[in-house]
Amino acid sequence: MNMKQKEEAILRLKQLEEAFGLKEIARKTFEEKNKPCACYKAIAPGLSEPVGVVTDMLEPEWQKKIAEFEAQHEALVYLVLLSKTAWGKLMSLLYVSSEEYEYEWDMGRLTEDYISSFVYNLSDDEGFGEAGDIFITGYDRTLVRIA
Repeated sequence: MNMKQKEEAILRLKQLEEAFGLKEIARKTFEEKNKPCACYKAIAPGLSEPVGVVTDMLEPEWQKKIAEFEAQHEALVYLVLLSKTAWGKLMSLLYVSSEEYEYEWDMGRLTEDYISSFVYNLSDDEGFGEAGDIFITGYDRTLVRIA
């Protein structure tokens, strides 16, 4: 991680707070601990509707995949989106690349409901992952992948 990447990640988290209502704890945790938070929907006891969760408690398996991704791609992961889909449990890594020329383009897309990410299928024994765009939305002060 270089300081330019960290500064860009913080700007993106602030943009996600403004555009989607993301809880500021995601940004503050990243600023203070240099570690991304995970966002997901969960059913809380006694409730029938899911609530949005933002947590810095990441499973060791996820932490390992994040570290491997960052090392292989010279990237900095600033937020993790977890989602259950027909294809299994997906972990979408929102990241800042080492290529500064991409920063302006990536930042501009944050308010357009889609963003570049690297997605791992956690249900796949082989740990399949691929880069691509995902669609996102705000949900209960968190961020979730919708496609």
